[in-house]
Amino acid sequence: MGAPIAAEARSPAWPSLPDLGRAAGALRRALKLYLRGERDRARRLVVDGCVLLRTPPPSLPTLRQALDLLGPPRQDHPRLASTADVIVPIHNGPEHLSRLLDTLFDRTDPRHRILLADDGSTDPGIEPLLAAASRRWNVRLFRSPANLGFVATVNAAMAMTEGDAVILNSDTEVPPGWIDRLLLPIEKCRTVASTTPFSNAAQIFSVPTPDQDHALPTGVGLVEIDRAFARLRPGPVDHLSAPTAIGFCMGISRRGWNALGPFDAGAFGRGYCEETDWSLRARAAGWSNLLVPDLFVFHAQGGSFKDAERKALMERNLATLHRRWPEYHGELARFRRRDPWSGYRAAALVALAADPPDLNGSKPQCKGRQRTTVVEVCRDNWCARVRTEAADGISARNGSA
Repeated sequence: MGAPIAAEARSPAWPSLPDLGRAAGALRRALKLYLRGERDRARRLVVDGCVLLRTPPPSLPTLRQALDLLGPPRQDHPRLASTADVIVPIHNGPEHLSRLLDTLFDRTDPRHRILLADDGSTDPGIEPLLAAASRRWNVRLFRSPANLGFVATVNAAMAMTEGDAVILNSDTEVPPGWIDRLLLPIEKCRTVASTTPFSNAAQIFSVPTPDQDHALPTGVGLVEIDRAFARLRPGPVDHLSAPTAIGFCMGISRRGWNALGPFDAGAFGRGYCEETDWSLRARAAGWSNLLVPDLFVFHAQGGSFKDAERKALMERNLATLHRRWPEYHGELARFRRRDPWSGYRAAALVALAADPPDLNGSKPQCKGRQRTTVVEVCRDNWCARVRTEAADGISARNGSA
């Protein structure tokens, strides 16, 4: 089995000019915010600038390292020994919900229970979807007459279930075999509190570039992308440790939930940052939060909140989070700087570029000059940079090994 790629740090004598420019920009913005009285945001920017100056950047993974992370294409997936609960909090967004339910019912073993938690939806398009879903024997509906908010709705739903659980946003879509891969680390290890997969829009779990939202490559669907990720070899747990879970698709240990308690609805109101607070509580109590590298879940981003409302909620709850956990932003900034999962992203892009289905006439490509040591392995607008060596036998013309 290939060892996961922990990005190798360089030790430059002085930060690079681009890093100096980014650090200076962060510090200038921090000063402006501080003078406007926005001190919490200013402090976070100061930390970002200091991390750029003090933490060396990672080196790129090599193509050989990426290939070593890939196993053969999977024909099936290990099954969970026990049944689980899937909780879908819903507040309007019928277009997103319809697409989720199509994939959820088709790609989830019916022995698992599904709880659709409607949080006071006012869109008339929601009711027909819930009525049709309720005719399935493994589906249960929970309706709130008023909009309680995401955090209180999830807490209420968790109180109605008893197994290991998944919080699944209504603006997601899932691939075949998803729930087994997401929850197996929790089933296998009693100290894993949460699991989160890769996605196109999931902050540090985003692909191909972390902390950015991405459209899917042209002509490539969720199943094809997940097939590439399913080839990844997860490797040792310490390479999968995450600073936090992300609640768009979050596996939750029932043992962990019972030991740590629910999300803090009093502090985080209608939503955002509640799962990070819970994850940090878990870590403080000796539990771990893990990446599930061999699973990709699509996230459309924004099924319940409008952009302006989302931004306001996020900023308010970030301030609450960082007052409660003052060291967390620095830890997260250093994690982002090190980018320890770059090897997994590169390996998945290598597999995706070589995947023959659904090419629709497009050709996988590996951009770069024959004699350079850095190339980009691409599928449409998704690219990953890797270093190549003579022993890799890479063709810069067609990106195949």
